[in-house]
Amino acid sequence: MIFSVEEFLELRMSPDPAKYRRSTHDQAPTAVWRKVIADHPDMRKSVAHNATVPLEILRTLADD
Repeated sequence: MIFSVEEFLELRMSPDPAKYRRSTHDQAPTAVWRKVIADHPDMRKSVAHNATVPLEILRTLADD
């Protein structure tokens, strides 16, 4: 489970394959996803790449 924006960013930018993989497969609360896409627009594609992102977040990203 990813518990914060900071944790997601750290995982996503990690050179460690295991940590990077967590950024694509671990769940996070919807509030975390919302904050990532609002505060870090450069990470919107990375959020969409996560296999567990809720449909409501994908709808938000659909126009990107």
